[in-house]
Amino acid sequence: MNEQIGLLDSNVIEYEYCFQQQIIVAKTQQQNLYIIKIQEKASSKVKTNFQQMSGQIVLQLKFALKCSENILIIYSPIVQIINLLTAQDQEQFLQFNQRLNQNQNYAQNIPIVNVKEQLIICLFDIENNYFQRNDYLAINVEYFDYRQNNTNIYYDLQYSALIGVTGVIKKINIMTFPGDQNFFTYYTANSFLQGATYYFEDQTSIILVDTTPVIYLCNYVTRNITTFNTIVKDTQGIQMDQNKNIIFLYSYQFISALKFPEMQLIEMFSLQQYNQANILSIYVNQLIQVLIVQTNTVFIAFDLTEVLYQSEINLLQYQNAQSVYLNEDYQIYYSISNLSLNLFYKAQLVDSLLFEISQQNIYPYLTEPILISENQFIYITFNYLNLIQVNLQNNSLELISRIQLQSTPDNFFFDSSSNQILLLYKSNFQLNSLNTKIFSQGEILLTNFQQGDISKAFICSNYIIVPSNNSLQIYNIKSNQIKNIVLPNTEGKIKLAFKLQIKQIKSQENNWWKIPFEDNKRFNTYDWVQEGNLTKDIFILQKQDNQNTMLILDLLKIEFTYQKNIDNWQIMSVVNDPIKQLIYTVSNEATTNIFRYTLDFLTSIQNPCLKQAIISFDQNFVYSICPNDITVYNGISFEQQFPSLNTGINEANNLINMNYNNHFIIVQKNKLSIIQLKYNDTYSNIYEYEQKNTFLQSFQLIIDTNNERYSSLLVSNYQNISQIILPLSTNKLCSVLIEQQDRTSENIYSKTVINEITQSIQSTQQILSIIEIEYQDGQSIEQIDINFQGQNRDETHKLSLSFQFIFKTNVSIVSNSNKFKLKWNDGKFLNAECFFKFK
Repeated sequence: MNEQIGLLDSNVIEYEYCFQQQIIVAKTQQQNLYIIKIQEKASSKVKTNFQQMSGQIVLQLKFALKCSENILIIYSPIVQIINLLTAQDQEQFLQFNQRLNQNQNYAQNIPIVNVKEQLIICLFDIENNYFQRNDYLAINVEYFDYRQNNTNIYYDLQYSALIGVTGVIKKINIMTFPGDQNFFTYYTANSFLQGATYYFEDQTSIILVDTTPVIYLCNYVTRNITTFNTIVKDTQGIQMDQNKNIIFLYSYQFISALKFPEMQLIEMFSLQQYNQANILSIYVNQLIQVLIVQTNTVFIAFDLTEVLYQSEINLLQYQNAQSVYLNEDYQIYYSISNLSLNLFYKAQLVDSLLFEISQQNIYPYLTEPILISENQFIYITFNYLNLIQVNLQNNSLELISRIQLQSTPDNFFFDSSSNQILLLYKSNFQLNSLNTKIFSQGEILLTNFQQGDISKAFICSNYIIVPSNNSLQIYNIKSNQIKNIVLPNTEGKIKLAFKLQIKQIKSQENNWWKIPFEDNKRFNTYDWVQEGNLTKDIFILQKQDNQNTMLILDLLKIEFTYQKNIDNWQIMSVVNDPIKQLIYTVSNEATTNIFRYTLDFLTSIQNPCLKQAIISFDQNFVYSICPNDITVYNGISFEQQFPSLNTGINEANNLINMNYNNHFIIVQKNKLSIIQLKYNDTYSNIYEYEQKNTFLQSFQLIIDTNNERYSSLLVSNYQNISQIILPLSTNKLCSVLIEQQDRTSENIYSKTVINEITQSIQSTQQILSIIEIEYQDGQSIEQIDINFQGQNRDETHKLSLSFQFIFKTNVSIVSNSNKFKLKWNDGKFLNAECFFKFK
């Protein structure tokens, strides 16, 4: 039923709404404001002071609502504070309304208003301003270098902090007002837009981004300013999810999500698929965790739970996906620090391949490099496919081919049996192929899917699978045919689907700890197992209102071979164990249920947290990992193997068996720890390495000629990579050997490595006996100053620093105490040895 509440003088051209009060404020074409009370079915015209200024008005009517205080703020053409419930002047600001009813607000700034504190701060123009807080009144105080349409002002009631930021003059002003009026000024490196600032009162902080681009984090109480270099350019505005401590910076086409206060880049969103529409504004709904983007043509909503907040946890997967593991000596990593693919040889950076910022792919999982041969891999950047080769002789990365694609693919796959790259486009659900042996042919259209979630598509043996709500489209690469498979229960929705691989532990001996986090969804290299068998089964989890259904689909028969309904609890995550051929399902009731590939129930294990457990495993154990607790289970009996780890752990995400004397690696958000577990006691801490979001890329257990054991760990995060050499033997005496590379100067490297090693030795209570460095022909050694104070040393043998050389004639050695210089030129080979004593 429609019911008329009141008549307005003309059409409504703008309105705002207070949900709790059920009140609408509407502006009409005649420049009048009406307060409409929906529940009372009444409307009132607001009496504005500027209506008496006929002939003088040059500014349009503008207003804002502060629903929490029941006030309507008119801020153009004049400033007036109206009570939202009575439609009259707000009593506390009656004097302000009457005194300044002739002052036009050329600044167009919304005043800062607080009814309880009787606070109002207003900048009218460059000469006129007004400050009132209870009985304190100040008019036309010169406290800011104001610029029209460019100055933002903020006020913290608790600290009486008045802050002004003006981008065009690169200036931050802070003062205590009222109070000692101690004035603080800071200049940014470059200018910034008015929208590129954010006031975070809970953290007493101002965040702004200039055009360098540099992010400035200013604490207006301590007046400390921290700067962060960033790759995010052209910031037009800033929003924040304060519950999650996530900052959103948006330009015309991109939205970047960063973790506060580290300003660590988590994710980037692009609007390029929306016809290049420019972003006008964004809004974060923290209640339902949705990011709403307004452009020139459309509104777009991003489900942050799916695309962001889970990806913060999945940073480890992101780092793993951004790497190529050739062998123990060679690895490739992409880093946002230098926007490059970086080649590492024996844990040392030897070459980088730069991708320009304009071509940098902002989709983290789309930039996954995929190995297609022994030393070649593909890497997609926007609408370019790059074929890159690792030159093992020159230790370099070589761009072999660069193919322009028809557009930026929304997903892609590598079929190792036919050497084809399969490109999937969301705009028309088109699947194209590109032959890696004949790039000149270009893309060939294979088929068009009818529907489906392109982001969740994957390759399994000879098939491309695209899930949708309650069905699967299955494309046979060999026969070039598509079949649509509808789930038995058509009411449920597919929550996830993945292939059930079978892997032999021998083939995974160099990366067994990565298996629980790998899905191999973009390539089928490991889908062929022994005796020519292929991976043919996929697991499907279907979510209904009151239950979950697990299904196994046989791709060869195109039929569901197993099905199991699960009632009464919710499945939070599913992990596939391809070694033991098991499926782990994490529930929301602190339990992980274990099933065989036939969906036969095997057993259950208890998780030390309610629903956020991460399940990991190896050939010997199963690990239930919670942020502050870890439980280790026997991999055969599934009985608890060691006492729970519940002290000294913070935001853990993995536990890795080092296969030596019950030594394990705990990976936490801010550090990596090496511990030794005991059967009847708590664990002992052996070593700690502080680095955020660490991922173990390579691990070796080394046994030298003296039967001494060492661990070599290659660890990375999204910015850098480090090597850790750690002695594990009980023998207290140890020595260090450094084999140098063929570079002209090694002194900086030597000093860094020696310092890292000696710190590791100190933390493990080893005694350093000798450091030996092997240099090569053509190298020069500069001064090396090494601080051994506080280090454990063998006092019975004076610590010797030994340099083993193979060099040519014309050698010049200059030695003075611990400082020396050595050079050599072409000639015949000689052997020599230099010793320096450190007392």
